[in-house]
Amino acid sequence: MTEPETAGSDPRLLKTRAVKDGDEWVINGHKWYTTNGSVADILVVMAVTNPDIHPYQGSSMFVVPANTPGVDIVRDVGSMDDPENHYGRFGNHAEIRYVDVRIPGENLIGRRARASCSRRRASDRVGSITACVGSGSPSAPST
Repeated sequence: MTEPETAGSDPRLLKTRAVKDGDEWVINGHKWYTTNGSVADILVVMAVTNPDIHPYQGSSMFVVPANTPGVDIVRDVGSMDDPENHYGRFGNHAEIRYVDVRIPGENLIGRRARASCSRRRASDRVGSITACVGSGSPSAPST
């Protein structure tokens, strides 16, 4: 969720956008500190999908295969606990640019414009994904 052009991971300041185009979503943005981004096969991206409502309600999360055209894994970013980063190492945090990244509509996690609410209620990032997946996606199988 974190973006370099804003103050940390405040969902009210997200600049990454996802726009529906037919049966696809088109994502444009710049992410910072994407954990394991340089070694992952899939990425989870939070983006604004409805800028006209309150920021806590206007974001959605998406599954993006790392090899999708337009995904540019720029580098791994050092942190206070590991300032000497080594690209492609498990546990690193990546800087990633998304430029006209097209993904199928079904890659939306949960319901549109509900990610920030789920993330705020979750105790950690894995919990936020779990909360979003369980938030009512019509494509999710019921048990």
